[in-house]
Formats: sequence, structure tokens, C-alpha cells
Amino acid sequence: MLTNRGLMDISCRKRHPYDPRTMRTSRAYLSRTLLFVACMFSLPSMVSAACYSGHPSAEMEKGTAKYVVIAKVKKSRIVMSKEDPGFIDSTIYDVSVIKSYKGKPAKTLAITSVNTSTRFPMDIGETYLLFVEKYDGEYYINACGKSGTTAETADIIKALDH
Repeated sequence: MLTNRGLMDISCRKRHPYDPRTMRTSRAYLSRTLLFVACMFSLPSMVSAACYSGHPSAEMEKGTAKYVVIAKVKKSRIVMSKEDPGFIDSTIYDVSVIKSYKGKPAKTLAITSVNTSTRFPMDIGETYLLFVEKYDGEYYINACGKSGTTAETADIIKALDH
């Protein structure tokens, strides 16, 4: 049983600003809820905003790429972060070059896909058209570019073949 002092302590206690008991009827609660909903609906556009330079055409990307190849993914390996144990830093894909449209690549390339919003994940056993860039001695794929599976990029491959 609560005494008068106990009831006074409960009712006069300062509540946390995010206490749902005080926010349900407040304007702050409504404002935060609307902000949350607005952010959730804009999330897909925020993810695509990682392509600051836009989406280059196949011709433009071919001009800046070190290699343009059709390659099959043979294996992948995960690289863990040295600074943050338990965090995946990147994935390295070993790909076998089947055909080259630009450059003279080795038969096998190690493609790095950094674990950021611009990563380019690949499936083992899948064949891709890859616009390969080189930076700091490593090969990368521009996730905003035209690289993709051979099925997805059939029209680009057709244009490259002619």
C-alpha cells in the first residue's frame, strides 16, 4: 500500500523526455513519429544517394575503366576489420576472365568489394560483365556503373561485341 508521500513521489518525479507515458498525447511525440515515418519512406532514395557522380553510361565507364571483362566468380573471401573486431571490412572475389573488351588483364583478378553503401556483391559461379577500376593497387567495381550479370547486361555486351 502506498502512502501519501509515495504517491507524491511518483506523480512529481521528473520523467525522461522519451517516456512513452508522457509523449503519447504530446506534440513532441507526434513530431518525432512523423519524422521517423518520413525518414523511413526516404530511405531508398538515401541509399541511392551514394552515387554522387550519377550513373555513367557504358561508353563513359569503358573510357575510365582499367579493364572491361566478362568474368566468372570462382571464390570469395571475407576480410575482417582490424580496427573493429567482428565487423566485415570487405569481400575479395577471385574471378576468371573469360573475355576482355579493354586492356590485357591476368587470367584471374582479385576484385575488392568494400563493405559500404557502394559495395558490389557477386555470387560464386555467376558470370558478370565487369568495368574494373584500379585504386591503391586493388581492383574495384563501381556499384553505380553498368557492371552486372551477363543476363542483366546483355544489351551492353551486344554493343561491345559490334
